[in-house]
Amino acid sequence: MCREFWKKFIGVFEKYWILSIVLLIWLFAGLSLYIGMKQSVWFDEAYSIMLAKHPINDLIHLTAIDVHPPVYYIFLHFWGNLFGFGELSLRLSSVIMMSVAIFMMAVFLKMVFSKRFAIFTTLFLCLSPMLIRYGFEIRMYAAATMISVLATLILFLLDGENQKLKLRILQLIYAGLVALGMLTLYYTIVIWLTHLAFLIYRAKKENRPIFKQDFWLVYILSVIFFSPWFLTAIKQFTNGALAPISERMTITNIIGVFSFNFLYRPTWQLDQIGGLLILIFIITFVLLFAKTLKSRSKKTELLMFLAIGPFMVEFMICLIAPMYIERYLVYSAPFLIALICYLLYKPKFKIVPVSYSLLLLILGIINLNQIGNFNFQRMQKPAIREVAKEINKNSQYKTQPILADSPYEAIELNYYLGDNIYFYSPYDNLAGGYASLDKSKMQIKNKDELKKFNCFNYVYYDENLKSSLDKTGFTKTAEIDHEHSLKSTVYCRK
Repeated sequence: MCREFWKKFIGVFEKYWILSIVLLIWLFAGLSLYIGMKQSVWFDEAYSIMLAKHPINDLIHLTAIDVHPPVYYIFLHFWGNLFGFGELSLRLSSVIMMSVAIFMMAVFLKMVFSKRFAIFTTLFLCLSPMLIRYGFEIRMYAAATMISVLATLILFLLDGENQKLKLRILQLIYAGLVALGMLTLYYTIVIWLTHLAFLIYRAKKENRPIFKQDFWLVYILSVIFFSPWFLTAIKQFTNGALAPISERMTITNIIGVFSFNFLYRPTWQLDQIGGLLILIFIITFVLLFAKTLKSRSKKTELLMFLAIGPFMVEFMICLIAPMYIERYLVYSAPFLIALICYLLYKPKFKIVPVSYSLLLLILGIINLNQIGNFNFQRMQKPAIREVAKEINKNSQYKTQPILADSPYEAIELNYYLGDNIYFYSPYDNLAGGYASLDKSKMQIKNKDELKKFNCFNYVYYDENLKSSLDKTGFTKTAEIDHEHSLKSTVYCRK
């Protein structure tokens, strides 16, 4: 009786599978927006907004001396001008794109496997802390995820299309998406290389001549689409704008991929219990994966390539240069989660590993809600919004100029506190993420320029200027904030 009821219950979801998917995505969007709106805009986001506010020509010029391509910033420019540059509007744009990515992933899984499996996997996708976190980020990661999933769906449709006109249209769309992905986030190249590796593998397995396949022409076409930006991209890779925070793709970092997707913590931050939970999960994953390898089919091979391929490509890239940062692989997370769901879906004892995995996801969401958009590379939790409120609520401080410790803080503060901001930097030319402030009137190059101030709010993470301020005749008169990693202190002339 119970089993019969369960079958009918599941049958309702299968019958109305699109509605089921949409309801789950609403859950995802709500969680992502709820957690996201509790977070301050941090440097990378503030930089995105600052660029987006420039005219298109200036925006492209500034992007060209940064490290990322321009498409996302152009999108944000038009979105902000249409719907405003408020936090809700900007975070909503990313939430929408990540929601679309999840929906298309569900469609892809329904086409490859079944409606039931698509619903099952979508539940996991919608509870993934990694996708929730970068679903609200005002950066290009949600857009890159959406493009990657859509391109994968098109690639699957290409395989079964016999009508020549439709085939050419799909090939053209796929080539355009590859170029668009590269113009959104260069790191999407790992997805395209994974796709190419799978196509070569399939051709070789089916004894088809590898170099006589249409997909080579498709990728050549995508290179042609990308070519107007190619020389600029080369210059970007050599301009030193990328912050030296990347790591090699080690075993620890590979394990960290699982811990970020489930508990949302890097492995080195996990306590003993958290580490044990992830270790048990990884052992289960390896055992189930090994079992699946023995009886793999065409569709499971595709899923394995999509899930494992990006990490293999990333590993090979890191042999040349250390370029691993967990957020640079967020667009591959849906495929990894789909493979995990496939492994959990098959065994007869699936209720135990499924329940265990869902528990990890819930713990991860709770953890994400607590730590928010904590920057694990800089070991900082942005609190710009809170500091800005504390400055503005005190009338004697809010009219004073604000001196940021570096361009980093200045860009963060600019979003909340406007233009009455100065920053210290002794360099004549600012590049990379600071390019939008290059030759700015806000720059203080030497200590003598501080003489134009009687009092100011000194805002800092590391308090690099403190000794210099003491030497130039200023003294601390008030400590506005003691609770956040970003602090504010009032300095006045002695």
